[in-house]
Amino acid sequence: MELDFNRFSKQSFQPFPVESTEPLKNAVGRREIKKDDTVLVVGRGGERLAFWMYQMTYHHVAQGKLAGEPYIVNY
Repeated sequence: MELDFNRFSKQSFQPFPVESTEPLKNAVGRREIKKDDTVLVVGRGGERLAFWMYQMTYHHVAQGKLAGEPYIVNY
């Protein structure tokens, strides 16, 4: 599969700006995320973030800070 730079440069995907986080167990406890839902986990400097694949399938791009450094994750 080849990357379509025209689509990428036009920002066809609405980025998901991560401004706050919470423990995954809290979202599971409220049943916003089911125990068998798929998540994408990224880590840096001993910190981890889990992205709900339902959101990533829509946005395709998430960005924010992790361990004090900017990051961008795509799917």
